Amino acid sequence: MIQKIINRFKKEKSFRAEINHHIKKNKGKQIQFYHFWEQPFDEMFWNRFFLERPYLLKNKPNFKIGFFSVFGDRSVIQKVNTDINIFYTAENVKNRFNYADHFLNEKKIALAMGFEYFEHEKYIRFPNWMDVFFLKTEEIKKVCKKLRYPDINNKDRFATCIASHDNNGLRNQIVNALNEISIVSCPGRFQHNDDSLKNNFNDNKLEYLKQFHFNICPENSNCMGYVTEKLFHAISAGCIPIYWGSYNRPELDVLNQDAIIFWEKDGDNTDALNLIQELNNYPKLMQEFLTQPRLITSAEEYILDSFSDVEKKIRILCNR
Repeated sequence: MIQKIINRFKKEKSFRAEINHHIKKNKGKQIQFYHFWEQPFDEMFWNRFFLERPYLLKNKPNFKIGFFSVFGDRSVIQKVNTDINIFYTAENVKNRFNYADHFLNEKKIALAMGFEYFEHEKYIRFPNWMDVFFLKTEEIKKVCKKLRYPDINNKDRFATCIASHDNNGLRNQIVNALNEISIVSCPGRFQHNDDSLKNNFNDNKLEYLKQFHFNICPENSNCMGYVTEKLFHAISAGCIPIYWGSYNRPELDVLNQDAIIFWEKDGDNTDALNLIQELNNYPKLMQEFLTQPRLITSAEEYILDSFSDVEKKIRILCNR
């Protein structure tokens, strides 16, 4: 009984410290972030979103918006004094049971955003990979153009896998299989064998990726719609993605599925390996594969509509 009281006291003390940390960090800010990943405030996507759209908060200097994510105790929202609150996840909340409901039953949440496909009056699908796009309409169009036909020049290395861990064993499975064809370069903590990402590219992932024909970039978990920035980074760098995730049907409204090599976790990957071997052996075939359009023709419209839908919803919330 005494131990239970002590544990409860420690938990309450930790929670109070967490609240104080967030309040101090967000003091004086109109756009506030709670339980997000570590990133400088000026680089946060939703801060940039409002900076590019000053009309959303025009003449509202005291209006405060709280953004909440999944890296902490969800009850923090009860302690926050903001005008509207938005839940946003870049993570697979099916693996985070405290947030599996997307906060939709929480009265203090006005809008929820994530990667899953479902209908709800308080929910909009806006997956994390949208962060790779600039926020102005013209910039989004430029990025789409570059992604459709990325630069594929100056590639002289086989394949890379940039990762810090391998929780489900899949990266190890793919890397070991491809090592039978040629050397896979791993500059992260996982299977580390290459220091050049840090030493030669100052940890600039996209510049490093541009050297490679293939990028091993599976998701950490498999859920329909769960597509992160990993796949789009590979495409942006002109790599051929070797991918697993979203039931191997990632973003059908955006991506050319024929320009991706799909891996079956714990399945028969003979065809994929044969294709990788063939592309590696025959430069002409490699060139033909690399020059495929990476985005389908309707991708730009889909992305612009997604940004527009979110903006419209937030505009309504800011003016209600």
